[in-house]
Amino acid sequence: QKNLNSINEKLKLENHLVGNLKEKINSISEDSEALQNELGKLQVKLVTTWLKGSARQLNLSTNCRTTIYYYINQHFYLLARYSQNPKYSEVHRQKFSKNDGVISKAWEHKVCIDIENIPCYQDSPEDYVQYLSDNYGYAKEKIEELTMKSCQFIAFSIIEADRHIGVIVFESDKLDIFKKQKVNQIKKYCTDYQ
Repeated sequence: QKNLNSINEKLKLENHLVGNLKEKINSISEDSEALQNELGKLQVKLVTTWLKGSARQLNLSTNCRTTIYYYINQHFYLLARYSQNPKYSEVHRQKFSKNDGVISKAWEHKVCIDIENIPCYQDSPEDYVQYLSDNYGYAKEKIEELTMKSCQFIAFSIIEADRHIGVIVFESDKLDIFKKQKVNQIKKYCTDYQ
């Protein structure tokens, strides 16, 4: 009985130590998660700062917007977006299909430049909706919900070590913002700072 009591006391002590270890593990896990969240916020802030700098460097107007998407698990996720127009900087969706839109075209072909063919929404809403539906696979209902109805797109795949990891999209809701010279300037900027 003495032996059993001794073993019982040892087990109680070990259980107490295990409880303390569980508390420490939970605390460390919470700290780790908080640090990962903070790191994610810092990365988004860094990318947003880069987007602001690129908008200034490229002299983009309030009719323009730049967005960076990253690719993971068969979808694109919006990482950061910037426009001098606060309405266009707003984020309404985070997740996008890999099979639709300018993002998909740039992802598949490394580049998607459409600066001359898209009708301006203000001039011809029906033609605009039809063009985006036919050429980029957008659902007509979704097009009407877009805050920014862009009629010029410049998109490049972001490649790291020969692996596509994301897409950067420059867009404008006015025709003639992006001309060939501006396209070349944007290409060079993206190449230099990829």
